[in-house]
Amino acid sequence: MNDMDLEIFGAFVEEGLEMIDDVEPQLVELETTQDAAGNVDLEMVNSIFRLFHSMKGSAGFLELNQIVALTHRAENLLDIFRKEEALLEGPDISLLLQTIDLLRKVMDDLADTGQDDTFTDEVTAQVAALQVSIEAKANAPAPAEMPAAAEPNVEAEATAEPAAESAAELTADEANALDFPSITITPEMSARFMEEAEELLDLAEQNLLQVLSDENDDVDLSEALRAFHSFKGNSGFMGFSQLEDLTHRIETVLEKVVDGTVPANEDSMAVFLKIVDTTRKAVNDIGGGGEGQIGDLAKLKADLDQLVGADVKSDTPAPAAKPAAKPAATEEAAPRKGFIPLGGMKTKKPAPKAPAPAPAPAPAAAKTENVAAPQAASAKPTAAAQKKSTDTRKSDNAKTKPSGSIRVDLAKLDTLMNLVGELVIAETMVTRNPDLDGQEFENLEKASHHLRRITSDLQDVAMSVRMVPLSGTFKKMVRLVHDTALKAGKKVELKLHGEETEVDKTVIEKISDPLVHIVRNAIDHGLEKPEVRLERGKTEHGTVTIEARHESGEVWIIVSDDGGGMPRDIILDKAISKGLVEGDGADMRDEDVYKLVFEPGFSTAAQVTEISGRGVGMDVVKKNIEKINGRVDIKSTLGKGSSFIMRIPLTMAIIEGMLVRVGRSTYNIPMLSIREAFRPIESQITLTPDGTEVVKLRDELIPVVRMHQLYNLPSDCQELIEGIVVIVENDGTTAALFADEILGQQQTVVKGLSNYVGQPHGVSGCTILGDGSISLILDVATILASAATAPMATV
Repeated sequence: MNDMDLEIFGAFVEEGLEMIDDVEPQLVELETTQDAAGNVDLEMVNSIFRLFHSMKGSAGFLELNQIVALTHRAENLLDIFRKEEALLEGPDISLLLQTIDLLRKVMDDLADTGQDDTFTDEVTAQVAALQVSIEAKANAPAPAEMPAAAEPNVEAEATAEPAAESAAELTADEANALDFPSITITPEMSARFMEEAEELLDLAEQNLLQVLSDENDDVDLSEALRAFHSFKGNSGFMGFSQLEDLTHRIETVLEKVVDGTVPANEDSMAVFLKIVDTTRKAVNDIGGGGEGQIGDLAKLKADLDQLVGADVKSDTPAPAAKPAAKPAATEEAAPRKGFIPLGGMKTKKPAPKAPAPAPAPAPAAAKTENVAAPQAASAKPTAAAQKKSTDTRKSDNAKTKPSGSIRVDLAKLDTLMNLVGELVIAETMVTRNPDLDGQEFENLEKASHHLRRITSDLQDVAMSVRMVPLSGTFKKMVRLVHDTALKAGKKVELKLHGEETEVDKTVIEKISDPLVHIVRNAIDHGLEKPEVRLERGKTEHGTVTIEARHESGEVWIIVSDDGGGMPRDIILDKAISKGLVEGDGADMRDEDVYKLVFEPGFSTAAQVTEISGRGVGMDVVKKNIEKINGRVDIKSTLGKGSSFIMRIPLTMAIIEGMLVRVGRSTYNIPMLSIREAFRPIESQITLTPDGTEVVKLRDELIPVVRMHQLYNLPSDCQELIEGIVVIVENDGTTAALFADEILGQQQTVVKGLSNYVGQPHGVSGCTILGDGSISLILDVATILASAATAPMATV
């Protein structure tokens, strides 16, 4: 395969995924905008039809037969609706959405492996399901012939549902006509089933929890219904009969909730959520080599039956004893040379009962070897391919996205960040080269300024590509709050703010566990029981708020509750009994007392419960946050509630810093921590009664931290009036760092310290200066905390 083939192939993958992203929301919108009579926006149907048609044409050119088969059948089904020969109904949209999901899987695998036949069995099954729906619609009476107030034909709807759910749902004649072959479940298929099952169960769970979290009663559960419907079909295909049986039953009951027959209340949601948990355990069992057996299947089905108050057993499909048989691809998905479909078994083409639209031009002659697809990220379309794509989109009048997206390996992003960091260092070494001191070169100054601006823009872009929103992490807390509140016997309302806030992808993985522990702690220890809250004049529903926002170059994730607050005396007594505090602790600040809960094994719980009490969770919080150079602050007001603030660096790669000199050593102070710098005069300097050296600045008394004493260094300046003080601030605590002089401001690439150096006090890393020397980067928060400085005083 030559480079031109690779470019065209990569362009198809990229454009195909963009088309899929366009089709999916339009299909969902069709369902939500459909009127009571079943009428839909025909222009939108036409737009979806054209997108499928365009994808089919491009796939045919590249001989991607599996994609051709799927898109051609979807195109045929949509053609019936756009010609108004039949009404577009919910099962039809679900079937098309399933087709979209499968196309996405095929396209993703195509980009990874260069082949489109990994999911041949699933594609064959979906093609059959689409064909069954096409034939059902073709044989149904035209919309105009239907009585105005006719009841829906249940049998017809059942026939129109995807045949991929189970081979048992097809008639014997249809099964013989399709000549189903046996299917071998591969490890890749099992892995895909596990991955998709987790996504579908999470989707269903989030939708079900909306009923309990939303104040209004108008919650649409169609998303959960679709998720269970897809999961049922996947389970049937894989041969997991108990999972298929259970999800079919919950799907039946959930339909009655959607149409209002069964109330959507806490009782029904509890049953549904219990089944989600049971189903998830069965899926995990499959991942461990099991068969997904459900021990209390009869009990769960009985619970569902009790919700509807009627016998629904007759609605249950026959369980699949083995994977559902799947039909072969038809003529528009002809196999390549040397490729024997479905293990070499011959297949028959189903005879269409209704005329189909004229097929697209036949694909070019098949090639002997499979086409290897490059990653979409590295491929660029040729000029001809670009023009063809542009002309197609213009003629189809399809919706376009403002920008596309590609998947990039995280290791490549790490390499990019490292190279950008080295570029920043190189730029500093050039523009701040000591050999240029005292020299004036106008052209060099212009070039240096241009280089500095480009380098800064490049670093901003490089950092932004690693940023992902916190919405996914926050939404996982919805179920956690619901379950923890039930176990604790409390009523809790969860509020989420700032879900769109973005953080580094690696940070997401580190904060998940700490967030879980803090939220559970807020419910178990922070919020009172409903009866206690009522006695205190509060509402019986406690509130837990999770908020994310950018603050001073950091990302703050704040978990707040409106509970009873943290009792200082109880915490202090417990800490004294464990030997964590010397004396009575009367001189300790409240913030320092609260932070004692992070000590290993510390807990104020009277007894251990399944939620908390072992003194492990908060220790985990502290350690995980410290791993990403963050910290946790606590604020609490007795009787009103508490707030845990996780402060995470926005980026740990490049910062803006102020260089200061202490003797022969150079230190870098992050600019975001600096309020101002000045040379004090004699009248501004004084000693407090306890011997603390302070400087007075606009009626504030700010304690002084002499850096040469902090790091035991020789200093050129011993008197404050001889040197410079840099006012640094962190969370309301202020100090004046005393140094010999300020050297200037520059961008700093943060480098980690070697293991043999350890973790010096008040140092977060180091950087390389323009002359090649090393400068330590100060951790202002640690310096302020360990210096035992009080919040700024006023006079």
